[in-house]
Amino acid sequence: MLRSLSQHETFLTTALLSSVLCCGPLTAHVAAQENTAETVAAIQQSIAELGSPVFKTRIAAANTLRDAGDAAILPLQQAEQTASGDRKTRIQEILKELKRNTFIERLEQLKKTPAVKLAGELPEWVRFAEIVGSDEPSIRMFTRLLAAETALFTASMKKSRDLPTLLQARAAELLHSVRPAAIQRRPFSADSYAALLLLASNKELTLGAASTSISDILVPEESPFVSALKQEDGERLLRLVGAYIQRGRIGVLEPLEFARRHPMPAGPILARQVLKTALRGHNGIPAMMLLLEQGNKADIALLESLFDHQGKLFEGRTRSANNVVVTYTAVNGDMALAVAIAMREQDPREFGFGKELPHTITAFRFIEETIGFDSDEERRQAREKYDQLFRNRQPK
Repeated sequence: MLRSLSQHETFLTTALLSSVLCCGPLTAHVAAQENTAETVAAIQQSIAELGSPVFKTRIAAANTLRDAGDAAILPLQQAEQTASGDRKTRIQEILKELKRNTFIERLEQLKKTPAVKLAGELPEWVRFAEIVGSDEPSIRMFTRLLAAETALFTASMKKSRDLPTLLQARAAELLHSVRPAAIQRRPFSADSYAALLLLASNKELTLGAASTSISDILVPEESPFVSALKQEDGERLLRLVGAYIQRGRIGVLEPLEFARRHPMPAGPILARQVLKTALRGHNGIPAMMLLLEQGNKADIALLESLFDHQGKLFEGRTRSANNVVVTYTAVNGDMALAVAIAMREQDPREFGFGKELPHTITAFRFIEETIGFDSDEERRQAREKYDQLFRNRQPK
């Protein structure tokens, strides 16, 4: 049976509809979580108490409305239409203060005047300035990020407990837009993804499943974000990626591959972290290749520490050699050995790697079929040769 809405429920419905029309679905979700019936009731009571003859009651009511922030604006505007006398004056004063302090108002001021002082009144500025910079082009970029994802930054400004959930939903939406589909999807902007990177690089924010989506978005080379790397803000965007991939507790395969294609200082740092603390599955392959391509001689010691790592990378090819069936395998220790040899400016083929490579190929290729051995004996011989040449160790 249908029932009529109470006054509080009517206001809540109106407020949520206004949020949807003005700010989009994510902002509406924030409003739905923040503007509970209890919050609405407290706001309405405080507005009524602005007309109290008791001074302390009026002060307490005004403070409650200020603390309510954006949620109090619409009910105050509605109350202003019927209020009179001192109560109306108090409503107007609080409204003016709240509007001045809202996220959208502050953002509009920053758009007009790109100044550090104004940027400092908005969420994530301190971290953005540390990562990217605080000159005028950086401030303008910061402004675009906030404008692209107002719902997320509004939640951040309010320190909403729903921010991780909102970030996860938005990251999944952006990832969905870059995946192949029969129907062309609306592309996201580079500013939207940069905004996600800024928020996700905050180590105090729990990422959860958002990490997987944010890392996966780095894969498509034809994405708007990768295209933007070639533009004026390319270096600034790379710094945001660097901040994200160094935060820890993220999916690392995609960031490692991205750092190989788009060199940045954070790339080798992430590779070293993976090899020291999180070497599992196949993530060691891009991590070691990244050190080969962008690392330095000091990384050889790290690779040598992995020579005994038996994490399996590849297995399954069999062939007949002298009427003996041979199973080829590659493990992390093999990969580390091959990369260490290359970093010492030697050819891994001289140590028994890549026997199947045609002689016409001049440079060694690091692929699954070349970074392992047909037997443990071949593996042992390669290690012994390396130890004799580079670590002055004699065979046992």
